Amino acid sequence: MRQEISPSFTFGPLFLTGVQAAVVMTQPPTLTRKTGQSLRLTCRSSGFYSSYYYCMFWYRQLPGKQREKLLTSIGYSSSSFESGFGNRVTVVRENSNRIFDLIIKSPRVEDTATYYCAAESQCDGTGLNSYKYSRGGKQPLPI
Repeated sequence: MRQEISPSFTFGPLFLTGVQAAVVMTQPPTLTRKTGQSLRLTCRSSGFYSSYYYCMFWYRQLPGKQREKLLTSIGYSSSSFESGFGNRVTVVRENSNRIFDLIIKSPRVEDTATYYCAAESQCDGTGLNSYKYSRGGKQPLPI
């Protein structure tokens, strides 16, 4: 059985307060996966040094729901996943290549959501409103 993910994951510009460059994050226009295959949401940055942004985040917003945090990545190797996401979500962070990708293992229809990638130079715990985001489109997963 195949799963096709559409429409595109195109991330818009991300502007960070105090930084004089636009940050752009992009995703291929179409992703197709067979049942059981992993889905990789790519967050590529340009216009800043990702090592400057000590904290990186992934959020998602399910249809009709509030945005929820999936994970926080602190520094170079530490990632903290929110409860309820189990072993199906992982992250790849390569600061030197400006990569911060979210991997969903065996995506399900209920994973259809708008996904957000965010960056912050300090982890001060001020919450969702303190971050600027890049935004991906809704992702239907017909089976």
